[in-house]
Order: sequence, then structure tokens, then C-alpha cells
Amino acid sequence: MEEEQTIKAQVLSLLRLESNAMAKWTFGGTLMGILTYFVTVSIKLPEYTFTGLDLGITVIPITGGINLGLVVITIVAALCGPLAGFLVAFFGSLGANILYTQQIVALGGVNFAFGMLGFIVGIPRYRKGDGFADGKTIAKLLLFTLLAYLLMTVLYLISLLMLASQSFEGTLLYNFAPSFTVTLFSLFLFAPVFVRISEVIITEGSKFWESKAEASSM
Repeated sequence: MEEEQTIKAQVLSLLRLESNAMAKWTFGGTLMGILTYFVTVSIKLPEYTFTGLDLGITVIPITGGINLGLVVITIVAALCGPLAGFLVAFFGSLGANILYTQQIVALGGVNFAFGMLGFIVGIPRYRKGDGFADGKTIAKLLLFTLLAYLLMTVLYLISLLMLASQSFEGTLLYNFAPSFTVTLFSLFLFAPVFVRISEVIITEGSKFWESKAEASSM
């Protein structure tokens, strides 16, 4: 019984549900993240295409730019934990597919791949000490982002090849390759910057409302 309670406590701690305050933070971040995801993926930012991988038989075009949806997923996962990261990534991408393209890709397998990205990124507790002002914390974020990116890529390709029954060449040319650099730039360059900005906004906002509450109670 005691061992079961310990495992349960560890699972709840991992998911950031160990207290009412953390549960509210997790699900509040999830709701805000999904809504923000819907808004950001509707924004069409400039992209550029350049000749990428020359395989001899064919040349794979690579598209550059930024995916704001991936930035939102990283922010929520880093600040609110793995459960929030998974829910925002899965339901955000699934809802965006239905809302903007009226289709579900690979029976939701692609959305699950995005969900696992959010889950892996959110596993560590980053907000300790100096938070994302600390280089070691940023390095940890980048490490888990890399692991999450590799897992997402494998699940993404498997989903398209097996669930959507696409050919390997078609998947590589028309699905994976065009978003390759966009994903890299979004996760490893832009996301850490926006995570730090979000942390500052949340911290300063909390201080402001706490000071207002103290002033009104005097």
C-alpha cells in the first residue's frame, strides 16, 4: 500500500498534479495554450524555400521560417509540465487540423507525435533558482527539446508511412523535408527566447498583482 501511494505521488508530481494549486496551473496553462495555439497557427509568416538535399535522383526542397505553434507547445511544456505540454500539442494540432484543413492526418498519429514532443520537453522542473536566466537551465531545455524532437520525428514518419500508407519518398519529399528547418529553427532558436520572455511576464505579473492585493488589504 505504501509503495502504491509512493508511485501515485511520483506520477502526480511528474504530471504537476500533486496539489490543487499545481493542478490549476497545469490545466489553466493547457486551456490558454490550446487557445493560443489556434491563434498562432492561423498566422501566416513569411517562408523561404531553397534547394536542400540532392539525392542524385531527386532534390528535396527545404523550407525555412518559424512555426509559432511549436513555440507555444514549448512554452507551455516548459512552464506547466509534461501533461499540459502533451494536451496542448495533441489537442491543439488536432483541433487546428479539423478547423483549418477539415481533416485528421494519419488517424491522429501525427498529433500524437506532437503530443509526445510536448510531454518530453515538460518533464524537468526548469523554474528553480534563476529559472531560464540560468545558462544550465537553457541547456537542459535544449537537451530535452532535442530528445523530444528525435522522438517526434520517428513517430511522425511512422504515422505517415504506416497509418496514412504513404510512400517513403512521398513522405520525405512532401511532408517531412519542407518543415525540417522550420521545426529546427522554431524549437532550438526561437522557443528558448520566448520561454524566457514568458517567464519574465508571468513573474513580473505575479509580483504586480500581489502588490495590488497587499495594497488593497491595508
